[in-house]
Amino acid sequence: MPVAAAGLIADGVPERLREPFRQRVFFVEQDNWALPAFETAVTEALVFAPQVEKALAS
Repeated sequence: MPVAAAGLIADGVPERLREPFRQRVFFVEQDNWALPAFETAVTEALVFAPQVEKALAS
């Protein structure tokens, strides 16, 4: 789990944490951004929902 620190986003940590594993396991959670907020959780769900639906359809 990432811990908020200077440079976390600039270093691309959230993007690496959000990468699906083998295009089948999705890490959809607010912890990816080190920002425990309802808005973050909902945004992650909205971003990843189409990817999950596509994976389930294949």
